[in-house]
Amino acid sequence: MSEINWHKIQNKLQGTCPTCGGELPKHKGVCPVEGEELLARLEQIDNSVKHVGDVAEDLIKSYRKMKRAFGNKNV
Repeated sequence: MSEINWHKIQNKLQGTCPTCGGELPKHKGVCPVEGEELLARLEQIDNSVKHVGDVAEDLIKSYRKMKRAFGNKNV
């Protein structure tokens, strides 16, 4: 189980954003600090996966190499 962050809970009960101190509930979902953190995490995930276009490009390149190697006989 994760450790409870009592300071974060207290801030939420007092109506302040735990990230930047903005006023809740109007502030929820528009915190610039939280948004930057989310974008950084999404960019990290995006950079760690191989995209479909890249996979398709690699597949086409390997198909062309194989086609040249066999001289269009079996492929």
